[in-house]
Amino acid sequence: MNRHITKTGLIAAIIVLTVVLLAGCNSNASLAKEALSNYLTKIGSSDYSGAYNMLSDFDKKYISEDDFDKWRKSVDKVLKKNSFTIGKKYDRFKDYDYYGTTFKDSYGFDVEWNQEYIIEGVEPIDYDKANFKIMVVLENESYKIALFVEDLNERSDYYESLIEN
Repeated sequence: MNRHITKTGLIAAIIVLTVVLLAGCNSNASLAKEALSNYLTKIGSSDYSGAYNMLSDFDKKYISEDDFDKWRKSVDKVLKKNSFTIGKKYDRFKDYDYYGTTFKDSYGFDVEWNQEYIIEGVEPIDYDKANFKIMVVLENESYKIALFVEDLNERSDYYESLIEN
């Protein structure tokens, strides 16, 4: 009888451990998704300083707050962002390496913007499209947005050129 209790106890322990491990993975994904939702909400409400502060340190090495602000304001002149939806499915990357920087935990999400064209004929670039993928990375124990873009000025210049015409 003791042997039966031991097997039952072992099976119960395995089930509990599995549930705990799965819950931990899901909570990390939820935290990453929450960070992305906060970022997109800031973009949608034109809180570009707040959105910039949510970028990864990696991005901040290449993107100044002024350049980020200029990019978002130039997008606002050609596209109106109404609302967004973050896909339910995501990709998870452990120890994701990007140009020599390793991110311990990373998630890739699909995003869909409900947006209107202010200027017809605009061909949105990357994160300005109605549908795009975006990375959220664990950095300094919190989830940050990773654009992995080195130069936003080309994008800003493109949108500004449409406004001038």
